[in-house]
Amino acid sequence: MRAARLLALSAGALMGCSALIGVKDIYLDADAGPGGGGGDSSTDGSLSDGPVGTDGQPLDDGGTVDTGTDTGTCGADLQTSAQNCGRCGHDCQGGTCTKGKCDPVTLASGLDNPGGIALDATNVYYTTGGGTGAVALVPKAGGQPKGLATAQTKARGVQVEGTTLYWSNGDYPFTPGTYKGGVWKCTLPACTTPTLLAPGDWAYNVQLANGKEYFSAYNDGKVLVALPDGGAGVVATTNHAFGLGVDSTHAYYTSWQPSLYRAALDGGAGVEEAVGPLNSKTVGFVTLDATRFYWAYTDDVDAGAKVFGAAKADPTNRVSYAGPESIGPVGIAVDATNIYWATSGGFTGATPNGDGKVFTCPLAGCPAGGPIQLADKLYDSGPMAVDANAVYWCEYGQDGTPSGKVRKVAKP
Repeated sequence: MRAARLLALSAGALMGCSALIGVKDIYLDADAGPGGGGGDSSTDGSLSDGPVGTDGQPLDDGGTVDTGTDTGTCGADLQTSAQNCGRCGHDCQGGTCTKGKCDPVTLASGLDNPGGIALDATNVYYTTGGGTGAVALVPKAGGQPKGLATAQTKARGVQVEGTTLYWSNGDYPFTPGTYKGGVWKCTLPACTTPTLLAPGDWAYNVQLANGKEYFSAYNDGKVLVALPDGGAGVVATTNHAFGLGVDSTHAYYTSWQPSLYRAALDGGAGVEEAVGPLNSKTVGFVTLDATRFYWAYTDDVDAGAKVFGAAKADPTNRVSYAGPESIGPVGIAVDATNIYWATSGGFTGATPNGDGKVFTCPLAGCPAGGPIQLADKLYDSGPMAVDANAVYWCEYGQDGTPSGKVRKVAKP
C-alpha cells in the first residue's frame, strides 16, 4: 500500500502498464476563441481530434502536429506562439508553446517532499514534509517562493480561505516542544503566529466545510473535525484515512479499506457507507463538485489505473476515466467541465522512473481516443488543484532528496 510517499510500494504494483494505450495529445482548433475560463477547452467546451489550419482542414493525416508554420486569423504562428498556442488567444500562462501544445511551467523546485497544494486568486500555497517541514507560497505568475510557517513537522495538506491558511502536520499528536501533529492555522499575509486547531496522529488532509475544519488522521484511523475547545470530534473510524473531500452533508475518504467510503456529518460517528471500489496499493485523493464525487487509485490485483466519478445521489451511477495508460493516479481535480488527474508513474525500487503524467477528460467521459495528456516526464506526481486558466500539481521528486517541484500547465 502506497499513499503519496507515505509508505513504500512494491515495484511490481505499478510497472505492468508502462506502454501508453490510446492516449491523445492536446489538439486544438486553430481559430477558436480564447477559451480557458471556467474550465472550457474551447469556445464550445470541446477537445478537437486533431490540429487544423485556417481553412478548417487537418494539418496532416497522421494524427501528429504539423511542424510547419500555421498562422491563424490573429497573425501568430500557432505552433510556437505562447499567447496563441494551437489556436488564437490560447495563452500558455508563462509556458512555452511547442508544436501547438503548451509546455508545463516549474514554479518552485528543490523542494523536500511537497505534499499539499492550494490556490487563491494570485498565489499557490504548498507544504513540504521532508526535513523540518514548512508551508510556503509562490505567485501563480511565477516569482520567488516565500516561506510562511517554518519548523513544521512533515507538513502535508493545505487549504486557504480568505486570509486564513490551514495545514496539517503528519506527526504524532501535538506535544509542546516535541511533536506537532494536527491541524494548524495562521493569518495571512504574515502568518507570524501559527495556532493549533486540533491534534491528530499523522494528520494528512484538511478540508473546510460548513465553517469547520475536517481532516484525515492517518495513524488514528479516523476522519476528524476540529472542535471549538481545541479538541477533535470523530466523523468516521476507518483503516488509515488518507484522501478527503467534504461537502455540507458527508465526508468522502480513501483509506486502506477495499472501498471508498463516506460518512454523514450529522452524527453516527464511525458508521461508513461504501460508495465505490478502492482495492488499491496506491491510495489516491478525493474531490467533489455539487453533485458528484471523484477518486483515483491503482488496482491491487491487475495494477490497472482507476479514476472514477459517481453521483452523490446514486453512487452506482459511475463514470470511469482512466485506463492502463495512467500509471499510479494519485492527484485529482475538477472544474465545471473537465476532470484532471496526476499520476505517480512507475518505480524501480523506491526510485520514480520519471514517467508520471497529467491527464484530462470531459466530466461526461473520455473521448474515443482516450484521455488527453497535458504533461509527461514527471517524477512521482501527487496532489493537484485547478483554476480558470491552469492545472497545478506537486511532484515529490526523487526519494530522500530535495528534488520536488510545484508546477502548472495551461488548460487546453
